[in-house]
Amino acid sequence: PRAPKPMPEFIDIVRSKESRWNDRYQELKRFKEKFGHCIVPTKYKPNPSLGCWVSTQRVHYKRLKVGRHTALTQSKIERLTEIGFIWDASEITKEEKNNIRTVTTKKKVVGKRKKGKGDEDVTVPSKLPWVDMFRKLRAYKQEYGDTLVPSRFKDKALANWVVAQRRSFKAKGSTRLAQS
Repeated sequence: PRAPKPMPEFIDIVRSKESRWNDRYQELKRFKEKFGHCIVPTKYKPNPSLGCWVSTQRVHYKRLKVGRHTALTQSKIERLTEIGFIWDASEITKEEKNNIRTVTTKKKVVGKRKKGKGDEDVTVPSKLPWVDMFRKLRAYKQEYGDTLVPSRFKDKALANWVVAQRRSFKAKGSTRLAQS
């Protein structure tokens, strides 16, 4: 029989796994700061390992829920939950999924620019998921009695979102609204 490995090497391996977990956790926090959510696509091109790590955390959580052993500790669960991590990807609505694609991809912007600028790649400035903006609109309606949000309303994000929804509705001639 083989002799067990000395304890210090084992501790180094554990520490290294913890260190990698903490590194990914910090990356997820930066992702959330940038996009306003923790819903990282599995194939997130700017950081593929982050998308894979997020997916793995969900798998470990499911295993833990059915009584299987995983490396996911209660402390890690609490840290992720604290920053808004969604444990069950099936709870992510279609609107949120579409918003994720919009937030994490680049779009070509065509049109008039100040100071003679031409076309340029820009990241779509959306930090709140579609559903959250819809909830803001419902709150606006409750307070003001309509959904006619003025373009100079104090919540510029809501005003711009409503304009985008109306524009999308008119362009498509249907009830399908913009997801960004």
